[in-house]
Amino acid sequence: MPPRRKQVEGSSSSSSTYLADQLRGDIARQRFRRFANAKVKCPRFIVWNDFAHLNLREHFQTLHLFQYFDRQFHSGIGTLGVFPDLCRLFYANIVEDYSNDELELHTRLFGREIHITSETISDLLAIPNEGNDFNDILRQYDPEIINQELVLPEKYVENLGTLPCKNLKPLPRLLSRIFGWDLLNKSGGFDYISRQHKALLFAAVRHIPFNYCRLIVRVMNEDHGASLPFGSILSKIFSSHRISITDQAVDKKIEPYNRATATKMHILREHLEPADEPMEEEPLPPFPDFHEPRPLQIEAPRSSFDEAWDPATDSLSSGISLLLRRTGEMYTYMGSMRRDIDELRSDVQNLQIGQGPARRRRRQDQEE
Repeated sequence: MPPRRKQVEGSSSSSSTYLADQLRGDIARQRFRRFANAKVKCPRFIVWNDFAHLNLREHFQTLHLFQYFDRQFHSGIGTLGVFPDLCRLFYANIVEDYSNDELELHTRLFGREIHITSETISDLLAIPNEGNDFNDILRQYDPEIINQELVLPEKYVENLGTLPCKNLKPLPRLLSRIFGWDLLNKSGGFDYISRQHKALLFAAVRHIPFNYCRLIVRVMNEDHGASLPFGSILSKIFSSHRISITDQAVDKKIEPYNRATATKMHILREHLEPADEPMEEEPLPPFPDFHEPRPLQIEAPRSSFDEAWDPATDSLSSGISLLLRRTGEMYTYMGSMRRDIDELRSDVQNLQIGQGPARRRRRQDQEE
């Protein structure tokens, strides 16, 4: 028997049955069944101050993505919530249309027709509907130039295909995870990035205009599997089309991109933040043996300015000397206590050995 799937607030089997009646065609029903266990990605916002050393706020403002990843935008989504079942119905009923030489998506929820274009996304997210796409970047720039911009110099090898994320520079490494999760709907392993992913990162690092609206529509139209993207965007679409959310499953969980989550995701490494040069530590003195106690001997540092010390310095020096003397006395006391314990243990063993023959003689007398 398969394990019961945990339902979010408001989820019910009757609600899923009612949603299934809204599907149009066999293909939509097959998709809806496939999406039954798919995870709808909830929004994430960036804690900008945690990445101030990378100037992440300025980068996203230049890319016109600041609002989409800002806490204020997602606070409104958190109030409204993300509706997993409605998102599954949205993607199950989706139909693509290229009649106007541009990808348009058509879907239907509760009798209401919804049309999604890049201009729709531009209006919702306040992102310019202009710029390059993957093919433009890959056609205009040599693959070696793209790799050199993204990869650490000491990790660079000529590779025109996928790249290991661990070899990326700090900023591209962080952006690869943010874009991979929130824009490309990548799930599972994040160990490597594809050629298209490289083009997206290259455009972001170089501040090359990129059409993120067209990218979002394209990702919406992909054949989804384990996860469904853009739960926060779909909530705004449902609200603008006045889709009924009564008795619908709702998820109001909003997670941040901050220092803690970045470390947990293994996208923070020692080269991500400027680290101070390690200081050489003096080796610690060996711990004294209890069987041979000896007072701790530390030679006080000598200075050519001893005669110029003020009374406060003399008081501090006296306190340190007293502390060292007490520490030596403690080691001496512990060694003495250890010897007493050894002597007591030896006396007990001797007593037990001596009582053995007497016990046997008393047992023999009782038997006779």
